This record gives sequence, C-alpha cells and structure tokens, in this order.
Amino acid sequence: MGYEYDYFICHAYEDKDSLVKELVEALRNTRIKVWYDDLSIQIGDNIRQKIDEGISCSRHGVVILSPHFLKKKKWTEHELDGLFVNEDPNGERKIIPIWYDVTIEELMKYSPSIAMRMPIKFDIGIPKIVDELRAILRRRKARGIRQLRVFLCHSSEDKLKAFDLYQRLWKDCFTPWLDEKNLLPGQDWDYEIKRAVRESDVVLVLVSSNSINKAGYVQKEIRQAIEVAEEQPEGAIFIIPVRLEDCPIPERLKQLHWVNYFENDGYDRLVLALEKRESDIKT
Repeated sequence: MGYEYDYFICHAYEDKDSLVKELVEALRNTRIKVWYDDLSIQIGDNIRQKIDEGISCSRHGVVILSPHFLKKKKWTEHELDGLFVNEDPNGERKIIPIWYDVTIEELMKYSPSIAMRMPIKFDIGIPKIVDELRAILRRRKARGIRQLRVFLCHSSEDKLKAFDLYQRLWKDCFTPWLDEKNLLPGQDWDYEIKRAVRESDVVLVLVSSNSINKAGYVQKEIRQAIEVAEEQPEGAIFIIPVRLEDCPIPERLKQLHWVNYFENDGYDRLVLALEKRESDIKT
C-alpha cells in the first residue's frame, strides 16, 4: 500500500507553539511528508473525518507525549486510538512516542501500552529527532535492497569529523567506507582504497583547510575519484565536495556543486543528493 504521508503528528493543542510547529517545519524541510492538523484541516472540514483520513493515509504516527497530552483530551485520545487500531504488528506501520517533560511513572498511569515503547526524548533537540525519524523511514526503504556505497575521502586531521559523518550515514542505512573502519590488518591499503573508490556509488570529498593545503594520499584519492567519475553517465552524481568549514574548494572540483556540512541543513542536503543518486541507480 502506498501512503500519502510519512508521519501523522499527534499532539496536544497547547504544545503547538512551544514544540510542534518547529518540529513539523524541520521535518518538511527534509522533504518528510507529514499530516499536521494546521496544514491538513481547513475551515468547514469535518474534523473527525479528516483525522481518520490522515491516520489511514500515514505510514507511521508520531505521538508527542507531554503533561498536556496526558490530560486525556477528546481529540488526542481519538487520534491515539486511531493510530493503535491502524498499527501493523509487523512494524510496517507503527507508533513512535516522543517524550517531553514526562516520567515513566506518569506514562504507566496513562497507558502502559504506550509507556513501554522505546521513545525518542525531546531534549535531544529537534535536529536529532529529525535524524531519528528519517532513519526509521530509510530502514524501511532499505529492506531487501542494496544500500548505496559511499566512500569518504578525508585528510588525517579530519578523522573525527569523518567518523561522525560515517556514523550518521550508517544509521541512515547507507554503506559508508572509511579507512579506519573498513581496512583490515594485513591488507594492502593502497589496493583496497583504489578498489573501494571504484566500487563506490558516491565519493564524498571532505574539504577543509587541512585537506586543500596538504599534499599526500588525500590528493591521490581525489584523482582516483575523478577518473572513475569520467566513466559515469552524463549528469550522474558521483563526487560530492563536502565542506567541513568555510574554505575554498579545490580547483579540480569547482565545477561540482558542494554542500556545507557545517551549516544546520548541511547533512539534510547531503542525504537528498545521496537519495537522488540511489534513485538514479535503481532506474
């Protein structure tokens, strides 16, 4: 079954301005499709009917559990009941609780069935909540299909940032390749790196003042990536310059549009490019 929305947002009215609107905006900025009453219910609509349609047309339900929500108001209870009824025991459709200023004891009194689910905590911040929700969608899409292979090209001084990016990509169901994680003792590292570049679907060149001003293997990896890129179909996304800081792009990569990883939406934009490449490979 196809779904019109990725997530149905179930929340208390009192939490709109303080919690929900910012989360919804952040989700929509990453092209996650959400059913949210302020956007989906118009003046004159039958509220119950529109809510029921929204639940039926949404893959998952996000339930923001707050002190206001636990007061058991009419529409929050109706929405939560509808999400439970439509839930799939196999996990194809599920309820994702987000806790805000509530305790396990309070939730057990409200509903043991929702209290015992693994939650997302609101205090991790909206960017990380968005990452978690996006990862849930990507894990579903990744079932039974080959994951996009992503090579990380970086200078040794940028290893920590490269490892952070590696972890985020792995969590989002990509298959990143990083020398410290993938090279095994005894392997010919030069041969393995060349092979990894050639077998990758995308090469991310992590650009910083460290990499652009340093001679060495990172420059060799860029040359190898450019050679493989020349074998790709015209217009294919293969090399993506990823700026880790505000610095110049190497001359040989200036014709490629880059992403500023250090900006708030940098990782989100990178994922969009990777998903575009993933889609192009499948077709």
